[in-house]
Amino acid sequence: MTKDGLRSLDGEQWVFDEVHFVHSEFSSEFHAMEDFFFVPPYVAHAPTNLQEDSNLLLFPVNNSEEHEQGDVGTHWSLVVLCVDRAHNTCRFVHHDSIRNMNQSAANHLVGNLKKIISKL
Repeated sequence: MTKDGLRSLDGEQWVFDEVHFVHSEFSSEFHAMEDFFFVPPYVAHAPTNLQEDSNLLLFPVNNSEEHEQGDVGTHWSLVVLCVDRAHNTCRFVHHDSIRNMNQSAANHLVGNLKKIISKL
């Protein structure tokens, strides 16, 4: 990886493509490890660009059963994390244009996010 690629991870800018390549290499190497999940750089980098007054985080969800390729499903919906900073609370809302077609995937995502949030 180049120095510019590493610098792309620092601050409010787009992550260079070479970082995605490194992610692919790491993911394939560590895929067999049970307690290990390598978060893609573009996902990890996104929260660094949140503004202090951001109140909505949008999570696209699809019904793919291919966990290695999240973009191969047949239907997309949206999970929204609504943050109420005044009351220090948050809630999840699932928007699905085909009545609850992605409910299982959305519930799985929300369950995992709740586990992470509760530990913060």
